[in-house]
Amino acid sequence: MKCSYGFQNKKSFAAVVLVFLLVVTACDGATSVDGNITDEDGNPVADAIVVLEADGIKDEHKSSAAGFYQVGATHSPFKVKIKLAVSKTGYETYVQEFDSKEKLGRRRDIILIKAEN
Repeated sequence: MKCSYGFQNKKSFAAVVLVFLLVVTACDGATSVDGNITDEDGNPVADAIVVLEADGIKDEHKSSAAGFYQVGATHSPFKVKIKLAVSKTGYETYVQEFDSKEKLGRRRDIILIKAEN
């Protein structure tokens, strides 16, 4: 007796479905971002705290003396909300939210605005 979709029996159909689910769930998605952090005058901002959060996973680093940063996180291959935050005492916190399926490019240069006292 034939099952639908041309499979000879229910066991072979179930095996194909199982393999498909294993392949899909074994895949990882990843988001990585890098760039330079400067102030409004174009000067590099050293030691800014940069946090990338994706699907409950956080990666946190400080910017270098030249203002360079690099963060990344592995997450599910499906559409995931991503949050990039940069903070430094004396500056307003920068926050950008996007999803993992947006094609924004890896590089993000960030300008921090000085906080008002």
